[in-house]
Amino acid sequence: MNQKVFVLSSVFVLSILIACKYAINIDLSLQKMITLAKSNKDVMVYDSGVQIKFQMASTKKCESEKENLAAILTRYYKEVRESKCATEGTGVFLVTEALISIKKQGTVLKDKDKSMVGIDIDSSSDKADVYLTMDKVMFESLYMDIKKKYMQKTQLANIDLSIRLVNDTKQNINFKVFNSFVNKTPYPAFGTFSAKPDDTFEIVISDVLKQYINDTGFRRIMIIDLPSGELSPQKDEVKKEESGNTGDETGSKKVEEKETKKEELPPAIEDKKDEPKKEEPKKEEPKKEESKNKKEKDNYSDDDGIIIN
Repeated sequence: MNQKVFVLSSVFVLSILIACKYAINIDLSLQKMITLAKSNKDVMVYDSGVQIKFQMASTKKCESEKENLAAILTRYYKEVRESKCATEGTGVFLVTEALISIKKQGTVLKDKDKSMVGIDIDSSSDKADVYLTMDKVMFESLYMDIKKKYMQKTQLANIDLSIRLVNDTKQNINFKVFNSFVNKTPYPAFGTFSAKPDDTFEIVISDVLKQYINDTGFRRIMIIDLPSGELSPQKDEVKKEESGNTGDETGSKKVEEKETKKEELPPAIEDKKDEPKKEEPKKEEPKKEESKNKKEKDNYSDDDGIIIN
C-alpha cells in the first residue's frame, strides 16, 4: 500500500512540475514584412522575435527546470537567447526569448534558420498575404519531448498563440486580419485596420484559425496593403542620421577654421615684426655713401640729382 502511495505521489509531483498552459507570442514588424514583400530577392530572410511561455508549478520548480526546458527549445527554434522565471498574476512562467524566420513563400530555409513556427509572405504588386506556419513534424517531436519528461500533452488547441504587430514605418499602413481577436475585440470573419506610425496591435489567433494551422501546417492570418514607392525609414534612424551629419559637418568646419587661423596668423605677425629689422641696415647704407659723397662733392654738379645735402 505504501509503495502504491509513493508511486502515485511521484507521478503527481512530476505532473505538476509543469502546468498545461503554454503560450507563443510573436513580434512582427510591418517594415520588415513590407520590405520583404517588395524585394526581388527570394532568398531574403528576416529574424523576428518570439517569446515562449511555460506555466510552472512554482518559482522553485521553474528555476530548477529552466536549463532543461531551454535545452529542449533549442531544437525547435532558430536561436534561443534567454530563459528566465517570471510571475504573471498568480502564475509562475518560464519565459524564453528566441528567434524565428520571416521569408517569402517558397523560399527553402537552411537548417540553422528553421523553427517550429514561422511567417511566410506571398506578395503581388499592391498586397502582401501573411501566413503563419507550423512545422508539424517539429511540433510532434516537441509534443513527445514534453510528454516524456513532464507527462504533459502539448496540443496546439491548448496553446495561446498571439502576435504583437508594430508599425515601425513613417507611413500609415492599412491591413486586414482574419479570424482573430485584435486588441481584445473579436473579429470572427475579418477586421480592417489602419496603423499609424508607432501603433501597436495585439492579435490573438482564434481556435478556428489554430485548427486550420494544425490540419494543414499554415494559414493566412492577414493581408497588408503595400505602400507605393520606397518605404520611409524609421523616425529614430532619420534623426540619428540628421544629427550626426550636422554635427560632423559643423564641427569639422569649425576645426578647419581654427586650424587655418592658427596656421595663417602667426607668419603674418612675424613678417610685420621682422620688416623693420631687415630694413634697418638698408637705411644705414646711404649714410655711409653720404660720407663718401661728401668727400667727392666737388666732382658732381647739382644737375646730376645725386647729391643728398
